[in-house]
Amino acid sequence: MQKILAGYTDCNILDDILSDNNMQLESADFDFQTPTTKHKTLTSSINYFTQVQKFEAFMLLNTDLPNKTAIAIAKELAKAIDKNSVSDIKYLKNKYGHTKEFAQAKDLLNKKCKEIWNVFESKKQNISPPKEAMKALGITNCPSIEFLLKDSLLFFEKDNGTTTVDIISSILNNKNLYYSFDDIYIFLKTFIRQKHIKLNHKSIEYFIIQTNCSPNKLTELNINNKEIHQVLKNFAISKRIKYTLKVFFLQYFKK
Repeated sequence: MQKILAGYTDCNILDDILSDNNMQLESADFDFQTPTTKHKTLTSSINYFTQVQKFEAFMLLNTDLPNKTAIAIAKELAKAIDKNSVSDIKYLKNKYGHTKEFAQAKDLLNKKCKEIWNVFESKKQNISPPKEAMKALGITNCPSIEFLLKDSLLFFEKDNGTTTVDIISSILNNKNLYYSFDDIYIFLKTFIRQKHIKLNHKSIEYFIIQTNCSPNKLTELNINNKEIHQVLKNFAISKRIKYTLKVFFLQYFKK
């Protein structure tokens, strides 16, 4: 059984799929940042706005924010986040939070945070994003569990491969992601039911081990007893007996 779990611990599939998420802005003639620049702060990541503002006739070159008000708000918010200042963020939310430009600036900075503090570039080393300020603004550098798992659940469960399991293992082993198995499970039980997804045998095997074959939890993942017994046939005899009895007795006492 330990060998089965060990096979899921060194998977890098998530990093391979998402390591290219660090999108950079294309350069132009006004001293814009080059595509190879790696920004370390939010403020530096939007410095190109300053250059655009010097050339009002070329404002249409800016496709990220629509006007000078949105740009000014974005710059103020970026400075507050770089300082990790919750009080500054609260002040700016109170001052501009009712405007559409504030929402536009917030959306842009949410994207920039994921580029600057990329959780997949330093998977074995902790990064230190300004979490408190980002949380106060309602943005994050961490992709959602849905973003990480949605496509695998929708498209790769049908091939009876380990894609979903590999991604979950990569999430849990990434020092810069703070999702627990319980966080992932809560998402899975809702998403699987909504989309009527049937997990393949590789995934069922993984969840049997992770949930200690809790029939209630497995049922919430749309896994039935017949599927559990089919997967248990591949387990070592002692584990197979243990889990089979667990499923049998719970089913018996529920009646």
